[in-house]
Amino acid sequence: MIVADTAEYLFSLWPDELSGVRVAVADLPAQELPETSAQRWSVDRPASQITLFRLPVQRSTLVKGLDDLHTQMVIEYTVFLAFAEYLGKEPWELAPDRYRPFP
Repeated sequence: MIVADTAEYLFSLWPDELSGVRVAVADLPAQELPETSAQRWSVDRPASQITLFRLPVQRSTLVKGLDDLHTQMVIEYTVFLAFAEYLGKEPWELAPDRYRPFP
């Protein structure tokens, strides 16, 4: 649910750039990813697909012994990182006006 909600939020912010992009969740990568990859997600631009890998993300939260709120934050941040890679942006650029103070 956290992945779907976060992805939906990002789709609403970048509708043109993310049109036709599919988001999938898999347990693990089907093949070994390059050393430069975070191993928690995979981006396939030609196929317009972002795949998040459940077990590496889940394992990263268990190792740290996080509570539910911090686990949610790790998952949301992972989704932001994957979408940022797909869009060729930094994660904080995805919602630039989100945390600006209001006049």
